[in-house]
Amino acid sequence: MKTTTKTRALSLLMALCLMVTVLPLSSQANSGTSDASDDFDYPRIPDLLMHSPYIQGYEDGTFRPDTPVTRAEAAVVLWHQLQHYEQQPSYPHSYFSDVPDGLWYSDAVYRTAELYLLTGYEDSTFRPYEPITREQLAVVICRFFQFSSQFLNNPFSDITGSWAYEYIVSAAEHGLMRGYEDGTFRPMNAVTRAEIITVINRAIGRQMQTENIPEEYYTFYSDLPVSHWAFQDILEASVFHQVATFAEDGTERWGWHQNNAIT
Repeated sequence: MKTTTKTRALSLLMALCLMVTVLPLSSQANSGTSDASDDFDYPRIPDLLMHSPYIQGYEDGTFRPDTPVTRAEAAVVLWHQLQHYEQQPSYPHSYFSDVPDGLWYSDAVYRTAELYLLTGYEDSTFRPYEPITREQLAVVICRFFQFSSQFLNNPFSDITGSWAYEYIVSAAEHGLMRGYEDGTFRPMNAVTRAEIITVINRAIGRQMQTENIPEEYYTFYSDLPVSHWAFQDILEASVFHQVATFAEDGTERWGWHQNNAIT
């Protein structure tokens, strides 16, 4: 019998619980990508009606949505997701030569590597300050949520021979990542902060329409206008809030909400 995406998501949640008892493209018009469109039925992982933030901006009030995400930052974003499901997370001693203990991303790197989500290189380095690429993100997101391709139909012209081929096809098949108008995926392109948030929100079923975001958050970040293609996804991931109801299209409507930073 064919396994549905929703079943895979539920299986992951159960597996993570049993084990112990995962920052983006510029605007669609400028980049030529179709990632900003919203025409897929995203999987919804059961979650508390309270949604915690898993990313934050900078001290100067900006979010910098088009800034590339480093591998360290990607590990931290994934780690925040893991903390929702793990009751007793363990942090193994680092076996990466370039990730010492005690840094702001050390625990996240250790845990995501231990779970084989975001791994290192053959020379025992993690390269935390290198940008995470689109092909790497496809691998991480598919491993995290246990997505696999049912058909391996390649919609892209530039991924044949890629080490991440199956993961890219799977991410596209499940509507998590998309390509560009010219039919390419551009696997080596750096992922931006806006992109990684959009992909993760799709994977975990946290979808929001701009018109349902309280107006007090329209200037939450000084460099994120309401017109930005990822505005709603970034606010969804940045604000601690209660999900009051779901609209007919499956997107959220907030109840109680609070502007607070991640600790």
